Amino acid sequence: MTFKSEGKLCYSLIPARVVFVFLGFLGFCCLYSYKVVLSVAIVSMAGHKSSTNETEPHECYDPNSTDTEAYIDGEFHDWDDHKQAILLGGYFYGYIITQIPAGVMAERFGAKWIFGGSILISAILSLLGPVAARTHYILFFCTRIGQGLTGGVAFPCMNALIARWMPKMERSRGTSIIFTGTQIGTVITMPLAGVLCDGNFLGGWPAIYYILGIAGCVWFALWAIFVFENPDIHPHISQKEYDYIISDQGEEKASEVWFFNFSKI
Repeated sequence: MTFKSEGKLCYSLIPARVVFVFLGFLGFCCLYSYKVVLSVAIVSMAGHKSSTNETEPHECYDPNSTDTEAYIDGEFHDWDDHKQAILLGGYFYGYIITQIPAGVMAERFGAKWIFGGSILISAILSLLGPVAARTHYILFFCTRIGQGLTGGVAFPCMNALIARWMPKMERSRGTSIIFTGTQIGTVITMPLAGVLCDGNFLGGWPAIYYILGIAGCVWFALWAIFVFENPDIHPHISQKEYDYIISDQGEEKASEVWFFNFSKI
């Protein structure tokens, strides 16, 4: 039997598995922020039509009205509809490629670092986004594919971590909290992107890329420090929590050890 310390003060007050769930939740918030940000930012980046119709909110729009639409020019006004569609799909072109191999990679190389590294790379690509867009359309497209490639590994890796960290009795609740980050990240990012793109902070639309990039880098630092691959190697988890996690996994724990050793062959 593995004997653990009684845990440092922070882990006596906040269990290690709670820290894992909280940072996993924030990780998916970041992941989906990178996924959806372009759908809002591209309106400001490429330009959009703005109606000059002065119809009051309570009045019906008259299709025979002579009111015109003004085109608000964006920095990348040469991005036509076809180019914009390719950019918006770029994330998903990469996303579908890494879904299947990610599970095997997580068992062989460690799910913690692959999950954390994927969001760190996405964060760096977000920081590079404005520079890439201003350099060349294709270069910005490559950053979107790169974010999709790294984002595709997140779910398989997180599922592997959940199997190691969450006891059966808490697994459904922990999984729900972690994956709720996908919706929360979307809900926060889309209106925030709209506000920043419409303002002058950090140049307008580049601000959302910089802010999300910095947020992802900060998250990775916390993830690297406070989350571990499994309870066996956590240096500060209490013996009580360790026993609770391990005892409530049973045959699944043994099966995981067998698969992990087999994957090394």
